[in-house]
Formats: sequence, C-alpha cells, structure tokens
Amino acid sequence: MLLFLISLSAFAQGDYNPTNPPEPNTLYKVTTTAENGYASGAGSYKEGTQVYLRCSSGGTNFFFKHWLKNGEVYGTSQNFYYTAQAANADFVAVFEFLPPSPNEPQTPPNIHRLYLQSSPEGACSFNRSSGERFEEDQYVSVTAYPSQNFDFQGWYRNGGQVSTAQGFNYLMPTEDVTLTARFVYNPVNPSEPESPGEPTTVRGDADGDGSVDVTDAVSIVNMYLGN
Repeated sequence: MLLFLISLSAFAQGDYNPTNPPEPNTLYKVTTTAENGYASGAGSYKEGTQVYLRCSSGGTNFFFKHWLKNGEVYGTSQNFYYTAQAANADFVAVFEFLPPSPNEPQTPPNIHRLYLQSSPEGACSFNRSSGERFEEDQYVSVTAYPSQNFDFQGWYRNGGQVSTAQGFNYLMPTEDVTLTARFVYNPVNPSEPESPGEPTTVRGDADGDGSVDVTDAVSIVNMYLGN
C-alpha cells in the first residue's frame, strides 16, 4: 500500500506542469497605425489599463471604415477605449478613398471668391487678379491704380461705399463678393495753340519787323509826340 502511494505521488509530480502566472507590473505593447490617415494611443500598458485610441483622415476624400486588431476587424468606432490585455495588440485604422462626384464643387464651404471691377471699365488696374479665393474673415489687401486722366472716387459694393482709399484691407464676408472701383474722367486741358497763319507778336516791335531795336523806339516817341 505504501509503495502504491509513493508511485502515485511520483507519477503526479512528473506530469504536473502548471503555467507560470504573469509577473507583476508586466507591460504589454499596443501599436497603432493608419492607412491613409493618422492614429494615436500606442504605448506599453499594464493589463486592464484603459487606452484611448483615435484616428483621423489623411486627406479630404478618405473616410474611416474600421479598425483591425492583429489582422481581424475589431470595430467601426473611429475613437474608443481599449482595455489592455495580457498580450500585445496591433491596431490598424483603415480608411477608404471615395472620389468626389464630378458635379460637386471642390471649394471648401468657407472659401469664397473676390471679384474686382472698375467703373468705367478700363479706368484702372489692380494689385491682384479678379476672382481669387480667400477664407472667410480674412483681410485681403486690394489696391486700384488709376489710368491716365481718371480720378479715383471710392470702392463700392452693391451700391454702397466700402472705402475712400485707393488701397485698403478688405475683410472677406461669408459669400462671393464683387468690389467696384469708381472713377471720373478728368482730362487735363492743353494750352491753346496759336491760330494758323497768325503772325507772332513781339512786345515792343512798333514797326512789325519781328525785332525790337532803335527804330521801334523812334517810332514810339514820334507816335507819342504826335498825339
């Protein structure tokens, strides 16, 4: 009986091989990457730690699809808390490319066009091209350079005056806008030419020979004495 118990004990000791428990404070690695985007939350954590994973698109036409954990679909929430487990975990955020519809404009909603025109047409030039795009609430420098014989009157929008300065900073509104630089035509009067064929008069030329000399002086004295 004693021999049987000893044999049974020896057999049990030879077969029993329990798994060692994890060491305290063991850290497990969590990696995060993204296809066509950005992902955060990677690091080394203790088992049971709440890890916040999040991702964002790397382009306008890339949209989040799902997460992969160790190569398998894990979830469709773009941002979530993951409870660290006693194993390494590799997360990949998958983004899908969706091309825009040909009929949809590519301009973001907060970008608008600034059109510049002059009245009358051709009365000036500008420091920038008409139709350029700018963000809302952005100051844009605009300047009008008058053409010859045109006087600047002011900048106008929808009939109302915006500025009296030829150059100023305009605050972009929440829509496309047209600014009009108004001018008046003011030609400079040239000096009046002498009538054709009319002789040039020289002051003091009494005898009309085109020069002032002693003969002219004598003529003037004789006229004075005669009168």
